[in-house]
Amino acid sequence: MPTTPTASHPAPPATVRDRFRAFLAARIGSDAKVTAFLAHRLLPTLYSATASDDALVEQWFEHAFQDAFMDHIGSPLTPAERARVWLAVGSSSPTEEANTLHACVAHVIGTLPLPTATVLRLVDLEGASLWTAGSALNLSANAVWIRLRNGRADCRARLIQFLQDCTAESALADDGQIAAIA
Repeated sequence: MPTTPTASHPAPPATVRDRFRAFLAARIGSDAKVTAFLAHRLLPTLYSATASDDALVEQWFEHAFQDAFMDHIGSPLTPAERARVWLAVGSSSPTEEANTLHACVAHVIGTLPLPTATVLRLVDLEGASLWTAGSALNLSANAVWIRLRNGRADCRARLIQFLQDCTAESALADDGQIAAIA
């Protein structure tokens, strides 16, 4: 269930939320359909998506997102065919998807405590090794791994919260039309 914004879970900036919803609307249609997709496809997919400790948050989100989208359009495609369809549907360029999903993940990482966010940015977003991140932060590779593992779990939970917030705000605006579309 959506929660009221607090210090530990601030409300997402309208620009990230609006950009994400516009990205979805280009592929799905109306705002009500976007809300239905978030509530009935993406969130359940993310709840059930498993991630190993070494799974990058952004990759986990992208794969779950693509799975939910393909389920939404009802297409039994191979992974290669899914990638082609995903890039073709409503896309102005392949980097648009990456940039939009990246903006959501980067926003959520920014809500984490600074030491955790720094490790996630270095390793997950910038591609630094555990040793490079450890050197930069004056930490052992083991300490970086522990922060990274815990930070990824927290980031996945906050990413789900971000999407719940996006869904809840739109549901209020849609005035109950979601049930009719789902």
